[in-house]
Amino acid sequence: MPQHSRPRPLHAALTLLALVLSSWTCSNASGPNGGGGGGIDTLPPPAPSESLGVAFSTYLGGTQEDMVRDAAVTPQGNFVVVGSSQSTGFPTPGTGFDHSFATGGAAVSEAFILAFTPQGTPLWSNLIGGPNFERFYGVEVSPGGSIFTSGRAGASFPVTAGVFQPVFAGGNAGPKYSTQDGLACRLAGDGSAMTWCSYFGDSDDTPARDVAIDAAENLYIVTSDSMDGYPSAWFAGSYQPVRSGKADAVVAKLSSDGTQVLWATYIGGSQDENHANSVRVDATGVYVLTFTHSADMPTTAGAASRTLRGPTDLYVAKLSLDGKTLLYGTYLGGSAGEATETHQLAVDAQGNAYVTGMTSSSDFPTTAGAAQPGYGGAPRDGFVAKLSPTGGLIAATYIGGNNEDFGEGIGIDAAGNVVLSGATSSPDFATNQSSGTPGGGQDAFLVRLTPNLGRVINSLRFGGSGNDIGRGIATAADSSIVFVGMTSSANWPMSGAYQPTHGGSSDGFVVRLAPVN
Repeated sequence: MPQHSRPRPLHAALTLLALVLSSWTCSNASGPNGGGGGGIDTLPPPAPSESLGVAFSTYLGGTQEDMVRDAAVTPQGNFVVVGSSQSTGFPTPGTGFDHSFATGGAAVSEAFILAFTPQGTPLWSNLIGGPNFERFYGVEVSPGGSIFTSGRAGASFPVTAGVFQPVFAGGNAGPKYSTQDGLACRLAGDGSAMTWCSYFGDSDDTPARDVAIDAAENLYIVTSDSMDGYPSAWFAGSYQPVRSGKADAVVAKLSSDGTQVLWATYIGGSQDENHANSVRVDATGVYVLTFTHSADMPTTAGAASRTLRGPTDLYVAKLSLDGKTLLYGTYLGGSAGEATETHQLAVDAQGNAYVTGMTSSSDFPTTAGAAQPGYGGAPRDGFVAKLSPTGGLIAATYIGGNNEDFGEGIGIDAAGNVVLSGATSSPDFATNQSSGTPGGGQDAFLVRLTPNLGRVINSLRFGGSGNDIGRGIATAADSSIVFVGMTSSANWPMSGAYQPTHGGSSDGFVVRLAPVN
C-alpha cells in the first residue's frame, strides 16, 4: 500500500532530536525561559520524604539496535519489561520457553519480554518471533499474574491455534519493518508458556501500540485503519461501525482466551487519525487517546474543547464498556499542533484522565497554578493535562526547556502523584535531583508532579554522551517506579547492573527508582 496514507510526525520529531546538540545542566538549573518568561525558573529540591534514589540501572541489549518500550509490575512485586531486539546476541537470562533468534526475513527483529526482581536480578526471559520484524510495545499484568502484550509482527509469526485472527493480512510498512500486522498476546505469569497470540490487522500496516486489561482479563488494544479490511462482524452495533475519514483510530476488546473480538469501533472524523494511540480501562469505561487532523471529531457537552485549534490536536474519548456509546469526546491542543506516540494516557481512581505528548503550541491551554504555565521554547515542549470524568479540563502544564522536549510514558503512583517519562534536548531543562552525568544530543527524563499539576516533586535527567529516550514507566504499591527506554550512550549511569556494558548501536535501559526513606 502507499506509504503516505497518514501522517507520521513522530518520525520527523525523532530525526530532529537526533540532530540537536545540548549540554548538561546541574540540579536547580535555570528554567525554560532563562528566568524571563512563563516557565520554571528554579525547582526546589524534594523534601527528604519525597526523594527518589536509583535502586538499580542497567543496559539491556546486544550488538545491534535494541529498545525497551514498556514495563509492568507483577502481583509479587517483580516487574516485566518488553521491547524489540535486532541482535542475535541479545541477553536471555533465566528460564523461559524461547531463547532462539529467528532470521531470514527482509527485516529482522524479535519481540522480547524479561522479568526482574525488585533488586534487578533476572528471573526469566523470552525472545518471541518469526523470521521478520516483531516488537512488543505495551505490557500489562493482571491481578492474577497473567501477562498481556501488544505490538507488531510480520508474516510467519508463531500465532497459536484457535485465536481470532490466525492469518497474517498486513501491508508494507517500508524497508525498516517490511510487511506488518498488529499483534496481541497472553503469556503465563512465570514466562513458561505463550497462552495465546494472535494477529490483529488487515492490509494496512499498523501496529497495536498499547494495551489495557479489565477485571475479567479481557484485553483492549488500539491501532488505526485506512483500508476497510477488518471483518464487519467485529464492528456490528458499535459506536462507529464504519470508517469516516482517510484513516480512523480503532479500539477493540478481545476475549481473555484470545478466541474472539468481542467488539471493535472506529473513532474518527473526515481526515486522518493516527495509529500512535493509547488506551486505558476502568469500571466505568474505555479511554482512548489519539491525535487528529479532523475538524469534525465527535465532542460532548462539558468537553475541554469542542474545536480543532491547530493542524493537529489531541483527541480523548471515553467509551462505554460495551463499545456502543461515546461517554465523552474532547479535543485538546493549541494553534500550532500536538502529537502522541505510545503509553501517554493514565487514569486515576476517581476516573480523571491524564495525558501527555508533545506540543508546538505556545498557547496550549495551561491552567492557573500550573507548575510551568509558559511555553519553554521551539520546536516542542512536553505537557501534562488532567481531564475530569466528563472530559473537562481540570489542570494542564508544560514540561520543557528552550529546545526539544516531549512526554512519553505516564502513570499514577501509590500516592496519586503523576509520573512522566520522556526526552529533552534543552540545556535548561529544570531538574532538582542528581542523576548521573547526562549531556548528549538528548537525554531521558523522569518527572513526578502533584495530582493538581501545580508542583514538580522530582525532576531527574538521565543519560550519557549519546542520545537517550525515556519510554514507558510502571508504578508499584511500594511507591517505586520502573523507568525504561533506549540509549546510544556508552556511559549511561549504571547501578547494580545486570548488564553494565553498552552492547550495540542502541541498547535498552531499565532503571528502578525507590523512595530514599
